[in-house]
Amino acid sequence: MTAAVATGAYIGVDGGGTRSRALVGDREGRELGGATGGPGLVDPVTPLLAARAVTAVVRAAARHARVDLPARSLWAGLAGAGHEPSRRAVEDKLREHGLARRVAVGTDVEAAHADAFGDSPGVLLVAGTGSVVRAVDPRGEVVTVGGWGALLGDEGGGHGIGLDGIRAVLRSADGREPETDLTDALLSLTGTAEPRELAAWGAGASKAQIAALSVTVAEASQEGDLVAARVVHRAVFALRDHLEAALGRTEGWEGRPPVAFVGGLIGPGGVLRETVAEAAVKAGYEVRREEVVPERGALMGAVGWGGGGVWTGVHIYVRWSLHGGGVGQRQSARRPASSRRARGGSLAPGPHWPTPADLPGRLHAPDRDPVLVVCTKRRQAPPVTLGALGRDHRPKTEAARPTGSA
Repeated sequence: MTAAVATGAYIGVDGGGTRSRALVGDREGRELGGATGGPGLVDPVTPLLAARAVTAVVRAAARHARVDLPARSLWAGLAGAGHEPSRRAVEDKLREHGLARRVAVGTDVEAAHADAFGDSPGVLLVAGTGSVVRAVDPRGEVVTVGGWGALLGDEGGGHGIGLDGIRAVLRSADGREPETDLTDALLSLTGTAEPRELAAWGAGASKAQIAALSVTVAEASQEGDLVAARVVHRAVFALRDHLEAALGRTEGWEGRPPVAFVGGLIGPGGVLRETVAEAAVKAGYEVRREEVVPERGALMGAVGWGGGGVWTGVHIYVRWSLHGGGVGQRQSARRPASSRRARGGSLAPGPHWPTPADLPGRLHAPDRDPVLVVCTKRRQAPPVTLGALGRDHRPKTEAARPTGSA
């Protein structure tokens, strides 16, 4: 049987607790087509369900873009992929499915941050099914606040608001809360007849089903329902608390740090967008209004991982060993300024790769092969000895892929 030949396409995937999206593009980052599918959350108990969802949405996107699989590379940013054993299991299963020649799995937050800020410092607030903040300060330090999952965290996210709405209805039925319009609204939305049935429904509902209630809770708050307003106030305060914690753990900002929003609650058209934006300004941030498209950030990662460029934020370090020690120079791999603004360009290495000629003569050891080290602030790939460099001195090797939690 003839082995399948990879196409020239690249695929980025964003997977969350409610749905997943796949975007197909070429090596220049031009979008060819996409698709939306079911939840792509990586659950540590059943991680392979995420692999199944990603496989389905990738195949649908490939059909829409009219490209054959396997693609050149696939980069999937999935909620819950910060749990390393689960991330590896999903990545291995996606390779088995033959979706792409190269496959990498990271977090949905990494993908969204790449689209929002590229390789520039900034703060990303996520409030969809769950909640998390990822900040990269001017020093390049990465700080994560929240993202602990539905059981132990995700305050201010849709799942938390939905649960709090159900609890409020049950407390109202007990007489521990005032009467609330949430009772009729949530009973109608869930198809239940009375609070006891609503409690049973909530016990068996999925995260996505409970998160869907958050919009109704927020709308009831906007219409003046006191009980719903309390639920929303607690959620907004929790998100502001995330932002304040990130601000306290980062340094080097000149003026107000930029913050971008992503997620169903606070993205464009989200029911809490303006309320949370006001809270962010009070916390000391400058709110960016541009839409963040996580699957577009994931596509950037696929282009870099697949050889069309280098993943944003990666540093290239070429080291020449000398008498058992080492000297070298570091280059940041960045997208061209024009593509940073458009957010659709390819990720390209910096224009000047260091060579032995760049070092002072007394430090150059001509009898030693240079060693390439690819790293980020958090990770370093195994060193690669370079026996030969291309005419423009670009090493014939791949950049380290972004993996794991932010």
